Amino acid sequence: MVDEKYLQKLIKNVSALRKKVSHSPIDPNECVVTYMATKRKSFVGMKSGYAEQLFRIENGIKESEKIRANCKDYLKIFRNRQGDVLQIEKYANGRIDCLFQSYRGESLFCLFPFSANGGFYPTYSYVTVYEGEKIIEEYMVDGDQIVYECYSNETETSVDYEFVNYVNGGKAPILEQRTGVFGFAPLRYENKMR
Repeated sequence: MVDEKYLQKLIKNVSALRKKVSHSPIDPNECVVTYMATKRKSFVGMKSGYAEQLFRIENGIKESEKIRANCKDYLKIFRNRQGDVLQIEKYANGRIDCLFQSYRGESLFCLFPFSANGGFYPTYSYVTVYEGEKIIEEYMVDGDQIVYECYSNETETSVDYEFVNYVNGGKAPILEQRTGVFGFAPLRYENKMR
């Protein structure tokens, strides 16, 4: 069951936080840099949950220390010495399209978009919510739209999954909705009737 008020609250919170967070230049010389060829797949590399992990496996997408010279669509990921993501640069057709800078809260990790020169960039902001070490929610917000994922009831063998693509104020606010279960060893997904 979709809790529209909760989704509206998340949209409002992310929008308010995005307005507060400003671009902060990083020193690439102080970072560990890795790459991820995106293979022209949208939204890859910005989340960490089981849906993202399975998508990467199914599409052969991995993070690496180098990128092929002829690769035109990729992410350049900057981490501090402790391994925390500071910034992700997104390249399309060999040119930097936009960059995402990280923000950490008490139990959340966010990636906010900026243009290559640090100005506003109109695309999704990404949020990952943790409970201890486990990811319990991930969502992407752009304007009045939220693409929301929830992981619950995790055991050693599986975790329940909910997905909602919602537009606040839309004629049909729920664009897509599904529930399912991720199984482990190997990671797999089974959709439930919706």
